[in-house]
Amino acid sequence: MPENSNPDVSRLLKQVFTELEEAVLNADRVNDCKVELQDLQARKDAHIKREKRILDDVRAVLEAYTKEENFEAFKKYGESVLNYVGSTLETYEVALLELLSKDIAEKEAEIEAYKAKCVRSLETFLSRDPMESIETEINVKYIEGGYEARFRSVCQKEVEYEFILNASEVEFLKNRLEGGTLVKGLKLPVRYAKTWVSKDPVLDYEKFDAYYMSQASMSDNQLFVTFVNDETGSEFKFHSSVSDGATFLEVDYKDSLQAVSLTTQPALNSNLNRDALNEMMNHLRTALWYLKDHKLRLVKINLRSVDVITNLKISDFFYTILEILSPKISPELARVISDSGTNTDEEDKTLNRDFISSRLSLLGERAQTVCALLGIPGFADSFPKS
Repeated sequence: MPENSNPDVSRLLKQVFTELEEAVLNADRVNDCKVELQDLQARKDAHIKREKRILDDVRAVLEAYTKEENFEAFKKYGESVLNYVGSTLETYEVALLELLSKDIAEKEAEIEAYKAKCVRSLETFLSRDPMESIETEINVKYIEGGYEARFRSVCQKEVEYEFILNASEVEFLKNRLEGGTLVKGLKLPVRYAKTWVSKDPVLDYEKFDAYYMSQASMSDNQLFVTFVNDETGSEFKFHSSVSDGATFLEVDYKDSLQAVSLTTQPALNSNLNRDALNEMMNHLRTALWYLKDHKLRLVKINLRSVDVITNLKISDFFYTILEILSPKISPELARVISDSGTNTDEEDKTLNRDFISSRLSLLGERAQTVCALLGIPGFADSFPKS
């Protein structure tokens, strides 16, 4: 590999000009198809409108004939003609609508296909988390017999995206996670009272085995987990944070009688099995981080609070990503398009000047903007314009 070349950056550069650019090109095809669809719908309306005028035209001819010829006997024949034409046109209109609607349905299917390709390209690109995150969050929630896991990433320039994760990749999340699966036989103190028999408080304990995890949320070094008992309606909430090697743990309990922080009540806190709870939280933290790399489906992209997919703001998203990645990929791009920039990576020999030129040419006039964003202004002038 030539000096100053980075295989990871080279791959990212190629992904920008393939996966990310394909999303832009497919969005273009969606927009083109939408224009064609509008034309088809206008033609359909015009055809139906014209077909409906036929009966009026026939009626006008018959009425004129009756008036001009003044044959009273013709009236019943005229009505028969009008009824026959009307009945025939009704049958024809059904066939005409079916024919015209078929073209529209095919164009709508084409639009959906290009939308799906656009989303899949974005999904492939973002699945590797190509940009440094300002904030990440993993949420797991028990829903209708299974766990739904989601990963959310917030990046520079108000870029935010969200994936559904494959929770079944973690063995203990394939089914409802019972407390006893993580910590067997654990009992947690939930309330106390003093008696006349003893000066020491008498503690009531809850068996953690009877609880299951209803939800969990992890953001950076913060982990929040809720375990519930459906039969009693009670719940435990755990909050674990890690900072500079130190671990902090908070435990809250709530039932129909009380809501209490176990870690701020001395009598309850001193009887918490902190080692077991910290081990449990670390186990969950490891599992959630593991899920981050098992993305199933892209469900949302927001750019400055605008839904990129729904509003098809793919070009705006493309430019924003280029702005974010430019400091990282611009030096490699400059190397690739230089005379000595041939890619010597044995796994991929296609990343070269000709490849970049061919991909930029597909963007049409937008190639000038892309080149400016990536620090190679004027490069788009070096290849023919379509």
